[in-house]
Amino acid sequence: MLVNTAWGGWLEVPTFNIDVAVGVIRDGVIEPWTTRAVQELLRPGCVYINVGSNFGYYVALAGAIVGETGKVVAVEPNPYVIPYLLRNLFWSGVVGRTRVFGVAAGARDCEGVIFSFDPQFMGNAGRQFISIPIPNVKPEERPFRQAASLDDGIWSASNIMHSFPEDGEWKLNAGNFIHFWAEERTIDSICRDYLTVDLIHLDIEKSEPFALFGARDTISRSPNVKLIVEWSGVHYMHGSQESRACFDEFWRFMQEQGVRVRRIEPRLAPDGGLIVSEPLSYEILVSTAEHGDYLWLRPQHDLW
Repeated sequence: MLVNTAWGGWLEVPTFNIDVAVGVIRDGVIEPWTTRAVQELLRPGCVYINVGSNFGYYVALAGAIVGETGKVVAVEPNPYVIPYLLRNLFWSGVVGRTRVFGVAAGARDCEGVIFSFDPQFMGNAGRQFISIPIPNVKPEERPFRQAASLDDGIWSASNIMHSFPEDGEWKLNAGNFIHFWAEERTIDSICRDYLTVDLIHLDIEKSEPFALFGARDTISRSPNVKLIVEWSGVHYMHGSQESRACFDEFWRFMQEQGVRVRRIEPRLAPDGGLIVSEPLSYEILVSTAEHGDYLWLRPQHDLW
């Protein structure tokens, strides 16, 4: 479906998707609070990197803001959604100012990691490992169904009844999962051609600690950089030892620069402005921090 967004951009949206596409189709906007944050933090001529670009909503938005003198870097590893992302560069008129990397952002450059996703919920694609065969469990007994292709993963009469197990009630987690391999690159490697970056925006489903760890050089050489990072204290607590270690090291690195972290409240002020929390401590971020988007700002950029 071709949609004219609330901010005037055109996007080709996959209608089989639910978690990301619904907002654009129904309201013309995704996450109005995060959309507003991008609008407030970017200016013409800025360099913006969007990690987890999906079909290109924020890429198109940012491209319209930074203009012909700015640059947008899109990072998206999912080959099933990249065709939409590429077409939307043309629909939104930002192809000349955008670079697209079909890789995953991680803590180091490596050959690849496995990802999985349900086509209905493409925004949740991540290091789920849910599509790896489970030893000693028959396929028909698994809590999910492994789809053979994108068409086979989209809800239809031929596959939907897998989501209705023995008791006959629909189970959200009994989805149709597709897996793929992706090369992993650091943000520092991806951004090596840019002297400075103005805004780093991460939404990569629990892999944020790895990407942040691999962005330290880019951040240190970018005096005006701001970050928007999807985060949850639960993700930290339930993450791997490596994930927690990456975040802990990144936190120490950012504290040396006096960076403050604030949560973007999932609502807008009556005048359309952002509502943000007080600066948050490490203890809150790794425990009770609610799922949402968080601003990382040096004091001179903290308008709140």
